[in-house]
Amino acid sequence: MAADDDEGLAYAQRLFSAVVLALSVITVGAVIAAPWLVQLAPRLAEPGLLVQAVALHQQLRFDPAESDAGQFEELQRLVACLRRDLAGRGA
Repeated sequence: MAADDDEGLAYAQRLFSAVVLALSVITVGAVIAAPWLVQLAPRLAEPGLLVQAVALHQQLRFDPAESDAGQFEELQRLVACLRRDLAGRGA
């Protein structure tokens, strides 16, 4: 593989641009989804489950070094409970 004259500067700039674009899309998606998530909580029998699931997801997503299999299983359990609750209410 041949070395670039710019020592990888163009690659680093493209990578940085791609990361910024991806984070921007995720941010816009979260802002668009926020009203739906706020309306979702009152439909649940236990709205605290949604809060727990979101908090656990954020912890697993943004601090994976301190996660363990038990936390992932707990998140799966919370998601299953939320799905059952929503399916039972026809949301």
